[in-house]
Amino acid sequence: MPCDLNNIDINLPDGPSAPSIPGFGTSFSLKLPPNLFQLPGGFPESLNDILNALQLILPPGTIKPALNPNFGKDIFDGIMKLLDQFFPFLMLYKFFLPLLNLIICIIEVICSLKNPFKLRRAIKRLFRNCIPEFLSLFPIFAIIIMLISLLLLLIQLIEYIIDQLKKLIERLLRNIKALTKAIQLADEEAIIAISKKIAALLCVFQNLFVILSVFGIIIQAIKEILKIQFKIPPCDSDDSANISQEQFLDQCCGTDVCPAVATQNIQKSSGSFQHLNKVVLITPIDVGYVVDPKAGTKLTQNIRSSTFQLYDTTQSIEERFLNVVDAYDIPPYISPKPIFFPTDASYSAATDPKQAAYTVDLKIYYNPASYGRFGESYGTQRFIIFKDCIVTGIPTMNLVNYNNSISQITSGVINLAGGLGYEEDGTTKLLGFADDGYTFTASQATLENFLTLPAQYSENPELLPTDGYLYNNAEYTFKPNFDLLFSKDLVTGGCAPDVSNDRNFINATFGGDANLRYQLLNSLVNDDGTSGGQPPFRFPNIQKAQECLELANQALISNVNEEQIAIFTATTTACLENLGVEANNAIIELVGIGFDQYKSTFTVDPTTQFTTKGILIKVDLLDSNSQPLTTNLPESIASSFAEKLSANITFGEVSKFVYDGSRYFNASITSSVGGSGSVSVDYDNKSITTITIPDTLDEEMVSTIKTVEYKFIFTSALSSDETGQPRRDISDITENR
Repeated sequence: MPCDLNNIDINLPDGPSAPSIPGFGTSFSLKLPPNLFQLPGGFPESLNDILNALQLILPPGTIKPALNPNFGKDIFDGIMKLLDQFFPFLMLYKFFLPLLNLIICIIEVICSLKNPFKLRRAIKRLFRNCIPEFLSLFPIFAIIIMLISLLLLLIQLIEYIIDQLKKLIERLLRNIKALTKAIQLADEEAIIAISKKIAALLCVFQNLFVILSVFGIIIQAIKEILKIQFKIPPCDSDDSANISQEQFLDQCCGTDVCPAVATQNIQKSSGSFQHLNKVVLITPIDVGYVVDPKAGTKLTQNIRSSTFQLYDTTQSIEERFLNVVDAYDIPPYISPKPIFFPTDASYSAATDPKQAAYTVDLKIYYNPASYGRFGESYGTQRFIIFKDCIVTGIPTMNLVNYNNSISQITSGVINLAGGLGYEEDGTTKLLGFADDGYTFTASQATLENFLTLPAQYSENPELLPTDGYLYNNAEYTFKPNFDLLFSKDLVTGGCAPDVSNDRNFINATFGGDANLRYQLLNSLVNDDGTSGGQPPFRFPNIQKAQECLELANQALISNVNEEQIAIFTATTTACLENLGVEANNAIIELVGIGFDQYKSTFTVDPTTQFTTKGILIKVDLLDSNSQPLTTNLPESIASSFAEKLSANITFGEVSKFVYDGSRYFNASITSSVGGSGSVSVDYDNKSITTITIPDTLDEEMVSTIKTVEYKFIFTSALSSDETGQPRRDISDITENR
């Protein structure tokens, strides 16, 4: 409410009690106007009214005026005003650059949609070059440093208000004493003037507290911002067991479109590789022309087809071939489960491996004698390899036996064809055989021309247990062809193995703890007494502080005297100091929430030093935007952060960290003997880590704990160089390098 001088009740001291003097009238007689404070309306003005009356309502919210009057009237002031406009625009422009970069990356992704190779590179650029800076704009990463800066400003304001209160109270006490003296002297003009001054001072108290409202408005706006939830990190793929069905269905890279079987190789050495040769019945029906060279003019009937079957009864649920049609990592509410095998194409030995949905690299122990191949030209028993064998169809649980019966293999059976044969070294090519199984050809070996037993043609064919051949303990690598599966719309571009690695790396390093930070930050800013509790709170409650100050101010206005001033002084000081304690406590927690181990850094200076001096470690705690979290900290809380810092050294001794008063924390490494070592730094048990994002997309991104090498050279105060000068400073080192 406006500060009205006429509402202030000043208790005028009683006049002299001495008897009246004849001829001089009564000892104390004042003729004061009925209304003591007749000042122009609205003076002094209420800053609170101005603050509430002036505003601009924009789509993001309401903008209040800045309480900074302009005193300049010259060219210098005009230039400064222009710069005042330029700097916000520049910062806003910088703010929009990550958005512009993101748009460009998205356009590249859209333009590459139909080309799996180009799409993968575009998505990798999106995550490597665009997502990190874009993520840093989100409230959980950007607003923490704003809050810390705001609270540091609030602490400075509190100190300023307390200092001003002391000065104003001194003036108020002096004026009360002057008023008492004026009353004793029966000086009507002095009484009126002093009373008005006292009233004006009391209004200054009220206006001095109004600026706290600005902080309250900003903090409330921040609370509203934090109510808006964002999906960070983007395209994350949480375990379906730990999230709701709705959250799972909203995932762009969930297992329903990115199952492990379609994105990860399966490598084992416990496979069973079974070959059954072809068996053909020659019927007595003669058609008069050659139907089959091995059957002449008689009709034939296939009794058993030539097959190459691979299965593994030791596979875990994650390794099953059957995951192609019954993926273990797809939750049960996805029904029916998708089949991650193209149903619009057929695959055979003639299929190019790049056009196959799945291929297998196979390593078996080959015995030429098992195929009737005797002699030095066929070689000895040895391991051989077949690369890129084609998986010809959807895995089933049906293993075809020698007699055409079916056995159930619950982990799945796949049929293979083709492939290219090599010796165990993986480079020396194997040559294939002609249909007789003994004559070498110039063609490279495949399953069909190398491991195939001759077909059996007979008018009375027999299906025997000895037919075919079974390789146990076969080594195999089951390989999904992501590009083909993507082109068939069976998986999404975001789960390509190389893209997934980039996505997981960026999500883990730049946004992995976003949800935890969000919870901690929300818990902190809402712990200000609004939900109950008593001060001091974990976060400053501006409104309660204002209420406390207003009650003290109203009590003083209603009864101005020295005793009430003492109460007012104690109350307001306690209100403000309590608010300062809350601000300090909040800063301590905010730094912990905002600390980014991947952006924070430290330096070692110098890296080579004599044993008579120390090596300085300087640590800079930064947020996700590489902004310093510990600039101009109050001394009362700086030690809280220093205690959480630790230097891990391998040589010498290291001191405790100490705040330097600006933004850095320093410690010193010393040693009495020469030697070398390395140092890394932890804050709150998190190691400061360096992220390397290569310029080329083909190189992997890596994160490594930052370590710096250092060295001590032994010297003493008595040691000297060849000129007789003592060796004890850095120039001695540089000169001898």
